[in-house]
Amino acid sequence: MTVRDLVPPFRAPVVLLVDDDADALEMYTIGLRACGFDVLSAADADQAMTLASVRDPDIVVTDAHLDGRCGVDLTGDLALGEARRPRPYDSFLAKPCTPQRLARELLALVVPRVPALEQ
Repeated sequence: MTVRDLVPPFRAPVVLLVDDDADALEMYTIGLRACGFDVLSAADADQAMTLASVRDPDIVVTDAHLDGRCGVDLTGDLALGEARRPRPYDSFLAKPCTPQRLARELLALVVPRVPALEQ
């Protein structure tokens, strides 16, 4: 089951995925896309800020330790971006984890917000 199967027609949640480990970034990007998420991939904090300024993500998933930057600080900076839209979810998941486990965690955050499922 993918997120697109939950409530057709359904706009896939946009996930901004940030990891300075190229292999991990590719693995999680492929895994989340296979589960139906719309994934924006960034290899560093600067790229993440640029992507977020072009397309406002619903969810931000970042490595805690990026080259030269703390992932937690990055999420704070993203929350102060142009959209200024709060992302009320804080969740921590230890690496390594499988893309399927990450997808399950993200689904748990997204599914309660689907209006048709809240009724």
